[in-house]
Amino acid sequence: MKLPFSLLYLILCCGSFLYSQEQELKDDSISIKYALQQHQLEFKALPYANLDGFQHYRPFGSQRLPLARSGNLGLPFHSLVWEAQDWDIDYILGGYQGYLQGKDSMRFYKVSRPFTNLRYTNGAESEQIFDLLHTQNFGQGLNISFNYRRIVSEGFFLRQFTNHTQFNVTANWKNRDERWRSKLYYFINTLEAQENAGIFITPNEDPEDNAALLDVNMRNAQNRGRSRSFGFSNDYDLLKTDSSNTLLSIAHEVSWSKVFRNYQDDFSSEAPFYNDFFIDSLRSRDTSSVYQLTNAIWLRAFNDKVAIGLKDEQYDYNQNFLIDQSIQSQYAMMRFEDSLLGIPLVFSAEKGLSGFHQDESDVELNIGLGEVMGFQLSANAFFDQKQADYFLIWQRLNHYYNSFNFTTSDRLGLSVNVRDDEKRFKLTAGFNQMDGLIYFDSNVIAQQSNSQINQISIHLQKEFVLRERWHLFNNLMFQQLSDQTVLPLPQFLSFHSFYYENEFFEKSLRLQAGIDWYWMGEYQGYRYDPALAQFYLRGDGNNLGNNGQLDLFLNLAINKSARIFIKMENVLSNSFSEDSYRIAGYPIPGRALKYGLSWRMLN
Repeated sequence: MKLPFSLLYLILCCGSFLYSQEQELKDDSISIKYALQQHQLEFKALPYANLDGFQHYRPFGSQRLPLARSGNLGLPFHSLVWEAQDWDIDYILGGYQGYLQGKDSMRFYKVSRPFTNLRYTNGAESEQIFDLLHTQNFGQGLNISFNYRRIVSEGFFLRQFTNHTQFNVTANWKNRDERWRSKLYYFINTLEAQENAGIFITPNEDPEDNAALLDVNMRNAQNRGRSRSFGFSNDYDLLKTDSSNTLLSIAHEVSWSKVFRNYQDDFSSEAPFYNDFFIDSLRSRDTSSVYQLTNAIWLRAFNDKVAIGLKDEQYDYNQNFLIDQSIQSQYAMMRFEDSLLGIPLVFSAEKGLSGFHQDESDVELNIGLGEVMGFQLSANAFFDQKQADYFLIWQRLNHYYNSFNFTTSDRLGLSVNVRDDEKRFKLTAGFNQMDGLIYFDSNVIAQQSNSQINQISIHLQKEFVLRERWHLFNNLMFQQLSDQTVLPLPQFLSFHSFYYENEFFEKSLRLQAGIDWYWMGEYQGYRYDPALAQFYLRGDGNNLGNNGQLDLFLNLAINKSARIFIKMENVLSNSFSEDSYRIAGYPIPGRALKYGLSWRMLN
């Protein structure tokens, strides 16, 4: 009865809230904009009242393709679309990286008045998300914002409790003539999750009798992690011809980061899940941490159309008192953004000069191809070479004690983009080529592929609007991989949302009601290793996928002040189904009710 009472309480609160907000202006004059971490902050409106996709409460984005989840909220997951390997220091957090706030996700705000937004989501098995955002200006040129998020779930199966906390503060400042500009950020991510290494079913067991009590491979294991960073940047215009033209400017950026992971298991009272023990034969207390200090300086000219820079990075790696290694790398950087022969283009390049990453390079070119028959065309080309993370090359863990000699992973990519925002249409066709792919084989040993791997992909998004009230949003992905033995991912993925939308009570109440449908094709997939927090090849077993998930939802928006959703997730599935596996051994939770509220407050 806990969930129905909570839902009733939510409805009563919303009714009280609607009454208390009756006198609030429906078309208030608040302006709230945000920008991501960039050199020049390019602000755009924050869609705080947008109802589209509001029912997608997970912090992975809305109207997205299905993911390979290992269960309830807070557990490891990975994309089902092949993505580039990025060996930053968050690598040691493995399958939990998708829950992290990072430097590139920091938001800087510009508001006309103080703004606060609360969001709360609740569901079965105490699956909860609480999110608080506050931003306001201090004086003419300073804005300070903070964001707090808490993710908790008891788990639908044994040993799946998760507890993640995120917090960040951002500030951006400029003087009156905007000659001097500063940005500052701080964030911390704290992760805690029990690990069960997957469920197993005995021959005489009916998993639908009591799915919550299905046996698991590990009963005394957990992962804890922490990622935090502090950074600031200062830009100063050295030469200006007038208020809108800068001939020469200089910038300095500094950041300090630390990532920590602690893995624990105890086999003193149960059969060991792992075969190898290099430090302790009964229990693991693996601790890995890495510090990173980055300094970069830029010289920019002609309204930032041309920029050159140098960067220095220092790292300190520590693992189980067996690794204590400091490394350093230096880079040269450049960027060009302008139009040539009427064609807008952005070119950026970064090259390792010395140190651990001296063989790395990263080159990217974006070209605007103009408009053809109402469609905006653009193209992207890139080439990068990445060095594997130090903790992948050197492993000094209780269950994995290895050393490897990997070359860089080289990737070449081309893509063409076609879009028409008015017609709600977007198409991307791409080609990727990878040499030296690094992966974990079926024995959880890191390997580097000797063959070239190619990917051809087509990504289509299109929304149809029927009679102004009925909406059909489609998100389809096709990918062809030349070697699915090392990249066992599906060829086809799709997401579809069909819903009815209308407004009531003089447009003070907006409603959406409909269904979401996720589909993934057949694929071999991965297993998950708790000690490394990484995904590895299965080697054998039945294929995964070739199934879908159906959700029913109701979204409500009250003026611009509140949004509410009620959602029945995975309607067609029972409490347990082996067909639901997206990662071997980890079933997706069955039918479950979820609801949430977003509440805006103005000061």
